[in-house]
Amino acid sequence: FVGISPDGHASILIMLSKESNEKYNSISLNGIKTEFSIKCNYQIDSSELKQSVFNIVTCTDSSRSLQDFFFDFFNRFFIREESISTKQLKDEIDFIRELFANQKVPSRETIMGLWSELFIIYVSHDKEKWADKWSSKTRSTFDFEFTHIGLDVKSFGGNERTHRFQLKQLVNKSVEQTLILSTCCVEDDLGLSVYDLLDEISEKIEDNKLLQKIEKKVFKLSGPNILDSLTFNLNVAIEELRVLEGKQIPRIHEGSVPSTVTEVSFKSDCSDVPMLPFSEENQAQLLQGVLVFPDQ
Repeated sequence: FVGISPDGHASILIMLSKESNEKYNSISLNGIKTEFSIKCNYQIDSSELKQSVFNIVTCTDSSRSLQDFFFDFFNRFFIREESISTKQLKDEIDFIRELFANQKVPSRETIMGLWSELFIIYVSHDKEKWADKWSSKTRSTFDFEFTHIGLDVKSFGGNERTHRFQLKQLVNKSVEQTLILSTCCVEDDLGLSVYDLLDEISEKIEDNKLLQKIEKKVFKLSGPNILDSLTFNLNVAIEELRVLEGKQIPRIHEGSVPSTVTEVSFKSDCSDVPMLPFSEENQAQLLQGVLVFPDQ
């Protein structure tokens, strides 16, 4: 059941089909209040008043964005699970409470970068494979890492395919080939947000652990106002998506930088760099461990 608490908060009530030996104390933390095994009277339409035992989850945060996410989050959970034990419910509540604890306000660059990475999963042929290879860390050399290949996602917002790189993103001895997935992010009021992409991806991925991994990273980077984030034009992003090879991108050469100088970054115009489409065929090659470019 969906309802309103006596305090006016959005709530979900889950009826227990039988008495449970699982006993948990009520918890109120990070915008989520949970009460277990509560006896309630209920009535459906004009039927007689009945009594049953419920687990009750309430979103106590006043943010409309978090309330919407609260319902969408549990909707996905209920669709995913045919029957739910109290232990499963508690684990899911612990997880959404952890998501709600992230209160950072992200920069435009952070949202643009997160959108671009989710976009790659969204347009990929094997979404579960790409979600699995997506780095769970918010700071890592590569956004995706496959056998022998490290991939970094870059986006540009103007007319020129110009990106900022760190030297180790283009030349890295830990992998045999470094690739850049480059696309264009144009703000559009009618476009898709980070949350829209998350919602679309969630419908295509059945692995619960992968979904939790994605949701956790999205909330960690985007903060509590995920539904209010920027929206970008999907068609432009798809049209401009290209694969570039790191070693072919104009860069500062290692020998020109003193060994004591680290974390070197620079901008590079990639307009004339050989490019490949992010096609199903090229994705298949990539998953096999090498992507061959025209001049090779």
